Amino acid sequence: MARHHDDDREIIYIERDDRGSSTLKPLLFGLALGLGAGLLFAPRSGEETRRRLSKRLRRLRAATGARLGDLSERIQDGVDALRTGEWPAEEDEEELESEDAPESRPTSSAREELERRLAAARARRRSAGADEEPVA
Repeated sequence: MARHHDDDREIIYIERDDRGSSTLKPLLFGLALGLGAGLLFAPRSGEETRRRLSKRLRRLRAATGARLGDLSERIQDGVDALRTGEWPAEEDEEELESEDAPESRPTSSAREELERRLAAARARRRSAGADEEPVA
């Protein structure tokens, strides 16, 4: 930085050093290095990777489409029930809930479920041999 005095004003010149002060060069170097490493250490060829990704994407689309179709049907059934005022009977509601439940046993509180699981784990631990480690 250089300073010059011109009558009543002070003029400041800022000199820029263009030798390596660019932040774009390290960024481009890092990008090229990462791209090269990715190509060298890729587990499969590009064609095979694209094929596998497109196969997975098709499966995901099919599964998503099926679930969206089911959800759309349930929403439409609910809208129809709201319009007509016909609510499903209690047995039908329980049947709908049991379809979504992973197991068809009566629902219990979270505390009861936790206590049941703890008791089962303790029983497994007691029945395990002395030389065998319990599995959590």
